[in-house]
Amino acid sequence: MRITWLSRVKVGSVLAQSILDERGRVLLASGIELSDSLIRRLQSRGIRSVYIVDPLCDDVRPDEVVSETTRRTLIEVAYNNLTLLSRDMRTSSAFRQRGLGQEVRKVVNRLLGEIGAHRGMAVPLSAVYDYDAELYHHSVNVTILSIAIGVKLGLTSRQLSDLGVSALLHDVGKLMIPSSVLHKPGKLTSSEYELVKTHTTHGFQMLSGRLDIPSYAAVVAYEHHERLNGEGYPRGIREEQHLYSRIVAVSDVYEALTANRVYRTGYLPHHALEFILGGSAVGFDTTVVDSFIKCVALYPVGTTVRLQSGETGVVVASYPEQPQRPVIRILRDSQGCDLTESYEMDLRENLLAEIIECEF
Repeated sequence: MRITWLSRVKVGSVLAQSILDERGRVLLASGIELSDSLIRRLQSRGIRSVYIVDPLCDDVRPDEVVSETTRRTLIEVAYNNLTLLSRDMRTSSAFRQRGLGQEVRKVVNRLLGEIGAHRGMAVPLSAVYDYDAELYHHSVNVTILSIAIGVKLGLTSRQLSDLGVSALLHDVGKLMIPSSVLHKPGKLTSSEYELVKTHTTHGFQMLSGRLDIPSYAAVVAYEHHERLNGEGYPRGIREEQHLYSRIVAVSDVYEALTANRVYRTGYLPHHALEFILGGSAVGFDTTVVDSFIKCVALYPVGTTVRLQSGETGVVVASYPEQPQRPVIRILRDSQGCDLTESYEMDLRENLLAEIIECEF
């Protein structure tokens, strides 16, 4: 299978990986043949790329550090609990839903087991989701990456569990921001941006004082946009953030930069990495960034990429020690013509080759 831009998908192509909605339900199941109407339906939901079946890549399977079942459960739990927390915020605290934290921790601990079983593997993030599901998929991706970073940092099982719960709930305050502002296709006005920034304070208020949720979660919701140089928000503090906040800050920025948004196409993974490296020791914790580099799959297996030479291919292997230099199966030549016989190029050995576009 391989991932490709929806605009380039031909009618009759077969979906190779299910697309999930904001509740973790299957929006479109793998194995379905894509008709013109289905393609247009996906485009209308803001989905820009999909995994499709390709006979030339039958043996290519994305690394499953996290199973689809667990991912679906995580999205469902994120949707249910974030929704209930926002409902609590809008009503009297006397009617707060109880037991939310236990449900979140249960699925986070399940995630911990899967990441622990694949220790050493680079973590691929889900790149296919629609605009309505953005908050929930983003929260799940940030959780997966944050836990992977925590594992590299040597955190204990209890610390990883607390970190995971905090990461899954870090953006809950966004549910208090009007959707018209969050999903605005154009540039935000200064007043709109100030409104978006209040999601950190809303998140802190929504999570504070809940006996079923670790106190760290409220701290992370409040601090994940703070930076070590004092240029973050809401308080502009310097080097005072909790470790969990520092981890989630890196995961949050990377996921947000590489994901497609209603107002822009996602950054190339190595450009997002350069942004984070540029902020290391200035805005981000260098120890966290070093661990991040070792655990994220910049170009997940199955990603379609184009080289500066014009050649196009599919990533068939990725290595944590050199995430920017995957192995690519070349399918089209520099003129865009299909090759009669594909071949593989290891970018660790071909240092002149450079990825200039990838389909996320």
